Amino acid sequence: MKIWPQANLSRGASRQQRTLRRGEGPRASPSLLLSQSLVRAVAALVTRLFYPLRVRGLENVPRRGGVLLISNHVSFVDWLLLTSAADRPVRFLIAKEFYESPWLKPFVRVARVIPIPSALRPREVVLAMRRCGDAIRSGEVVCVFAEGGITRTGRLMPFQRGFEKIMRGVEAPIVPVALDGMWGSIFSFEGGKFFWKWPRQLRRSVAVNFGRPMPPTAAADEVRQAVEELLARPAADGVESSVLN
Repeated sequence: MKIWPQANLSRGASRQQRTLRRGEGPRASPSLLLSQSLVRAVAALVTRLFYPLRVRGLENVPRRGGVLLISNHVSFVDWLLLTSAADRPVRFLIAKEFYESPWLKPFVRVARVIPIPSALRPREVVLAMRRCGDAIRSGEVVCVFAEGGITRTGRLMPFQRGFEKIMRGVEAPIVPVALDGMWGSIFSFEGGKFFWKWPRQLRRSVAVNFGRPMPPTAAADEVRQAVEELLARPAADGVESSVLN
């Protein structure tokens, strides 16, 4: 598996890339900091009450500078779990139909998610991917669920190659992420449906494993293999996390 060498920037890197190398991210406005704090507070409340997290490998996420997280997708609340698990604010790429949902839109706007339309609108898809790349270049953390949808079987699906386009010309690492323990929750497709089923457990322990950084040129199959290896690891040695990061 290819590993991202932290100091591997070309001599011809732009001033912006050298700035990110020194760990200087974009300066957040007070309103942005407030919205990020609100999102993280909600995420922390959800995980404390219902989904206590075991987080492992958090040191693999750079503390500053741009990074792309690539995660498997098991449930509708995966993004809340990752928001709570990460030490930094995370922006997510989500389907535009969910972004436009009246009951969800106010919250995801505060979370600064990046909506992406269906493949039937290729120009808008390209613009959404460009926004992701620009966010990473500016020093932000972006997360993509590379399977392209929530798993219907509980198993890891093939990864789509859209994130490869996001990372073209971007000098930042890719960090694979594995979510384990959400299959069987009411937010997963276990039983052939979402939501409309009786929960087996009121509280469900979830493991979030962050893998070693990979280069921005890593292919979809390589990142999928890294996520698959993380899912195969025993979760018992993770670190229990029940506090607001």
